[in-house]
Amino acid sequence: MSLSTTCYVTPQVVCAHLTVKIISINRVTVTALRKCLAAVAEREGLVNAEDAIESALENSRGDVRNALLTFQVLCVTAPDAS
Repeated sequence: MSLSTTCYVTPQVVCAHLTVKIISINRVTVTALRKCLAAVAEREGLVNAEDAIESALENSRGDVRNALLTFQVLCVTAPDAS
């Protein structure tokens, strides 16, 4: 008979074990973000989303999460983005 245990590892446990204090994440390039947002627009069936993409890129400063959320809001509020 074998005993199994489940161990949940949280980021705090990993950081404490490795003595990590800071994790750096590089910003994403504008070109990569533009491709990502264009792919989202295509999959969602948005045909006139170029203005929303450009606006989201201007405000995101390389932050993917920010760009996606801004793009979503702009597409919901813009009547011609569908």
